[in-house]
Amino acid sequence: MKNGRLIAILFSVVLSPVGLSAAERYNILFLFADDHAYDSIGLMTDGYVQTPTMDTLASTGVYFERAYNMGSWSGAVCVASRTMLNTGRSLWNAKRLQKGNQLLKHKSWSQRLQSAGYRTFFAGKWHVKGYDPEQLFEFCGTIRPGMPSTDGDHNRPIEGVADRWSASDLMLEGYWEGGKHWSVVTADETIEFLQNYGRDNDGKPFFAYVAFNAPHDPRQSPQSYLDRYPVESVPLPHSFMESYPYTNQIGVWNVRAERMAPRPRTEFAIKTHRREYYALISHLDTQLGRIIDTLKEEGLYENTVIIYTADHGLSLGNHSFMAKQSMYDHSLASPFIIAGPEIPKGVRSKQRIYIQDVVPTTLEIAGQSRSDYADIEFESLLPLGRDGSSGHTVPIYGGYKNLSRCIVHGQWKLIYYTNVDKFRLFDLETDPNELMDVSDLPENRAVIERLSKILMMQQKTLGDEQVSMGAF
Repeated sequence: MKNGRLIAILFSVVLSPVGLSAAERYNILFLFADDHAYDSIGLMTDGYVQTPTMDTLASTGVYFERAYNMGSWSGAVCVASRTMLNTGRSLWNAKRLQKGNQLLKHKSWSQRLQSAGYRTFFAGKWHVKGYDPEQLFEFCGTIRPGMPSTDGDHNRPIEGVADRWSASDLMLEGYWEGGKHWSVVTADETIEFLQNYGRDNDGKPFFAYVAFNAPHDPRQSPQSYLDRYPVESVPLPHSFMESYPYTNQIGVWNVRAERMAPRPRTEFAIKTHRREYYALISHLDTQLGRIIDTLKEEGLYENTVIIYTADHGLSLGNHSFMAKQSMYDHSLASPFIIAGPEIPKGVRSKQRIYIQDVVPTTLEIAGQSRSDYADIEFESLLPLGRDGSSGHTVPIYGGYKNLSRCIVHGQWKLIYYTNVDKFRLFDLETDPNELMDVSDLPENRAVIERLSKILMMQQKTLGDEQVSMGAF
């Protein structure tokens, strides 16, 4: 692409990328993880979690500390997140598209980019019901299910009792099913695509959607990665709790992943699970490094926009939860990095965005105008200011089934539990780990009233007809 073309997209108020030829457009490499919480990366842990590739990528671009998933209509949060991602529709409208054959009538993210002149590639975890990736992408590697399967990784470990499961035992298969760790396979297939089709004589740019199952459980990695995190060195999460009020009413306690650790939670069990989690993240980081190294070796790096994020977060002991069905940031939020030509470098942004904002962002990079994707419900991050700001003003909404809702606006987060008819209120400026519920303070009644109205407005805007506020 000619120098300065994307800078005009990034920093101008009036965008005018329409009419760019395929040869003038940047490649797009979308690196997508599963269950990567916002606080489990080197940049958020003073380097304790070893993610040199992610940290280096962030230093060359913009790193958003909080990218939110809207939630889920089912316990399989990844299905909802990925359906939103591939349709560009918000939570409840994405759910509506899954009824009947509606998805087949809806142009997917990859199809939009293919129409814009991109060669498209997919490998890894799919988990979108109603779309067949082999019909949506020109090239496909191995298509994976929601998670690897292995036995014995639940209700463990118990301190003082020999652990019946090992995260590095190849005989348990799981991530090693087929003979090679799934993260390595996904990286290998992406590297092969880049080497064979990254630079093609027809001048087409590529869109590579690379979806790792990691760091979703079973959290298996080579022993050398586990050795980086001795159990005794693993810090407990900031909001570690043995148990949480309302667990039965809010529908979190009974999902599969909540049974992975003994209940009530113990410090030893949580440290062990987090050790395995961090090891798998570091192993994933190595695979990302291999892919980015290939971009450089093939002469593609300077002309490629690279995006790294995940479908949602993961609790792993925060507020006593193990999974991702709560309305707390550790469940909803993931890291989000965008780097590439003409993108501001070394910027760390606290601006809240949605993970699925990547869809309109990439469509703009591909030369599409807003009218081309008027049905997309998320916001493009472009133009990015030099400080990483993108001008987003929409409050962050979250919902889980008909059981809980939240709104994040300004310094506040308001959570509502339907079956309890209970609000929980957190001041994120003074309490970023959401430890102190201040909903019962008389001076905050007006705050709750204001936020509940904003939440109801967002429900109306997003087509959420499942929950009404009972407390006000």
